[in-house]
Amino acid sequence: MNHPSPDGPSPPLPRGSPAPPGHLQWRWRGVTVVGLAASALVLGLLVRSPAALLFSLPLLLAVPATLLVSPQRNLLLRVSGETALATDQSLVDLRIQSVPPTPGLGIEMVVHVPPEMSLEGPRVRPLTLDARGGTRTALRLSSPHPVVTRLPIPLLRWRDPLSLGSFDLAAEGDPVPLEQYPPEVHRIARIPAHRTIAIPGDIVSSRKASQGEFSSVRAYEPGDARRQVNWWATARTGNLSSNEFLAEQSGELVVVLDVRPGPHQDRLVGIGRAATLGLLRALSRTKTRTGLTLFGEFPQCLPLGSGRRHLYQEEEMLRSVPVSAEGGLPQRLAVALRRHYPPNTLVLFVSPLTDEATQGIGYLLRRRGFPTLILSPSPLALERPLLDLGRTEDEFAWRLLRLRRRRDVAEAWQSAPVVEWEDFQTLAPLVGYLLRPMHRPMGRSA
Repeated sequence: MNHPSPDGPSPPLPRGSPAPPGHLQWRWRGVTVVGLAASALVLGLLVRSPAALLFSLPLLLAVPATLLVSPQRNLLLRVSGETALATDQSLVDLRIQSVPPTPGLGIEMVVHVPPEMSLEGPRVRPLTLDARGGTRTALRLSSPHPVVTRLPIPLLRWRDPLSLGSFDLAAEGDPVPLEQYPPEVHRIARIPAHRTIAIPGDIVSSRKASQGEFSSVRAYEPGDARRQVNWWATARTGNLSSNEFLAEQSGELVVVLDVRPGPHQDRLVGIGRAATLGLLRALSRTKTRTGLTLFGEFPQCLPLGSGRRHLYQEEEMLRSVPVSAEGGLPQRLAVALRRHYPPNTLVLFVSPLTDEATQGIGYLLRRRGFPTLILSPSPLALERPLLDLGRTEDEFAWRLLRLRRRRDVAEAWQSAPVVEWEDFQTLAPLVGYLLRPMHRPMGRSA
């Protein structure tokens, strides 16, 4: 558990364990009161003034009074939170409960905002526990780009009514997940099998199975279920016969996230991670089999699967993804995919295409039997705010950047379709490509 401080995050603690309470820290107001009391006491003794002594007495009593009204050191605060997702912001509802219940206790909450997001309102907020020893507060966080991160448990401090001193309280809880990705991903009910093949390497949209729509009768094979046996055909021919069915098959998808080093790669990896998580969650609701690969120095592959457990593994894999220190070869990625996934599986390659070696990745994957689609977060969206287009030099540099970007995308298009992602708040180009009907060549199954 991380309990951040205003100066920076503290050392990590085991997940779910409470943080130890801190020592009493005097604030500037407490130091001022003690200084005035000491000055009045010295002045009263020097000039033998009863007024100065009477003035210093209540100020000196404020220090032990602060220690008397402080809560017990064994007080524990349990923090839980829920997130309401929106298009461009996240509303976090934090609940704080004291154990044992301490009604009327005044605390101070210091929020540690993730670097990818911004907080509306102050980071330091005073709170007061209600009659049941609990309270709740709302935090509104926003980000201009898609983001997947976690909000650490805030730092909770006790503050006395006069704000003379404070100390950190023990708190436990889990970080609150923050997810903000384009809403268009929810339009993808499933990836049609005919769409998984944009270039050669066709996949049929139906497969032979033990149930589904009746297709034909064949000879019995070991392992066929009893309900699959066609008893009428068996009685007529004298040999065991089984029914064969055709079951609809949706396209399988493998998402490859490029985490190799490059310009603006920290932010581009975060944006691609958010889009990947939103896409995988949308497809998991329809039981579409998905896989995930992190393309760093050495590819990390999660096999195809579906269900809640598989989605949880994908989420944990995405949340802990770092930017690789070294870049791997595209040939190594092609070999790893062939080893972990069956051929004719659609590969969605999420990469900014800033490395010239990745511009021919579609050709390498097609040779291994994988039709490939490239989703490229454009680094120009991060470069433009840094330039002043009113200046001649910056405008000329902007034109050169756009020409270079067009060249990179055109070279990547020679090996695989490229969906250029410039507006990070929408994924309409990718969703439109996946759901757009395709004209099939004659003689191929749809």
